[in-house]
Amino acid sequence: MFNHLFIVTTLSNFVQVQRNRHKYELVLEYEIKCYLVHERVVSPDDENIGQSFSNIAECYEHLNQLKMTLDYYERALAIYEQCPSCLSDIKYQIKTIITRLL
Repeated sequence: MFNHLFIVTTLSNFVQVQRNRHKYELVLEYEIKCYLVHERVVSPDDENIGQSFSNIAECYEHLNQLKMTLDYYERALAIYEQCPSCLSDIKYQIKTIITRLL
């Protein structure tokens, strides 16, 4: 578990640096790597998986890839809908984004 947290924290730091530089291709690569690390250690309906999907969707949105953006926001929403600890605000925000993109 420690390795998982260390890897995700490191990747998240890389994400932040590249996001500040507006290098969304690199942000996307790091976000996908974060997702793959989470996927190995948490259940498929874990909130962290939903957050990863949402982050990936945001990258695709910056890259003007609408189909991929919608796909990942819908995947994030599906996980948030199954997650009892997820706040309704998060679900509402994702639904609003999906509606805006349609």
